[in-house]
Amino acid sequence: MPQTAYIHGFLVLLTGGGFIWMMFRGLFEPDTFADAPKRCGGLTPGDLLITVGLWIVGQGVGAMLVKPLLSDDQTARDMLLVSTAAFVCVLPMLGFVVVRSRAAFDEKLAGLGLRFDRPIWSTWQTFKVTAYIIPATMMTMLVLGIIVTDLGYELPRIAHGILKHIAESDDRLAVVGLCVVAVVGAPIVEEVIFRGVLQSALRHLLPEANRWWAIMIASVVFALIHIGSVVPVTLVVALPAYVVLAMGLGYVYEKTGRLWAPIFIHAAFNGLSILTVFLQQAYEVAP
Repeated sequence: MPQTAYIHGFLVLLTGGGFIWMMFRGLFEPDTFADAPKRCGGLTPGDLLITVGLWIVGQGVGAMLVKPLLSDDQTARDMLLVSTAAFVCVLPMLGFVVVRSRAAFDEKLAGLGLRFDRPIWSTWQTFKVTAYIIPATMMTMLVLGIIVTDLGYELPRIAHGILKHIAESDDRLAVVGLCVVAVVGAPIVEEVIFRGVLQSALRHLLPEANRWWAIMIASVVFALIHIGSVVPVTLVVALPAYVVLAMGLGYVYEKTGRLWAPIFIHAAFNGLSILTVFLQQAYEVAP
């Protein structure tokens, strides 16, 4: 193993660990969620299974509907067609979650996180977590990427499928559409599933004092689901970073009791990733 790998391994502990420590400092105290909105009742494992089933079926139906329109080259327009069709076809899933939440939570839709009371407090909590979790996620990716490179593995410049199409396509309309999918569509659907349904169902199963277990399990599942969106060689970099990101998303959802909070952070992370790709392109073509 190259000596530089040991040095960069130390940087992982020093920098990435420092960010994570700053984020979770004091968060595991018994009163961490003492000022969080109360949510009585909750979605059940059965609700989770139906939601996942509708999600999978919706994606499959969407892919089948647009298959005759796709080219053999897997272009950005093809990716946009598949993503848009999938989003439209999972609308029944979103409708099911709304209907079940009205019945499962004593607070109706507010129990799911569709609430807008205490806007200043909830906005401040969201911005605090954003300031911690996005740098922590980026630092995790950066340092692990350096270590993997030091060990002799070549990492692609862009590993995520949608980002790759955004960077390489000349179809401006398709690029704009993919940006909308990444910044708007994906955060809404994924946060409803992983925070609104999965994490809520886990909270319903576990004692109130064990919210962190619900957050951790949902975060690991979130990371594993994203395996198919990145190049295999980058999994050792992407999976830990996804877990760090998801932990922050799960925490802010429990802390604020608002679904829009993790949606905002998720959208900000995706938007920053897209901006990074555009800046890289601008730097490469600059004289």
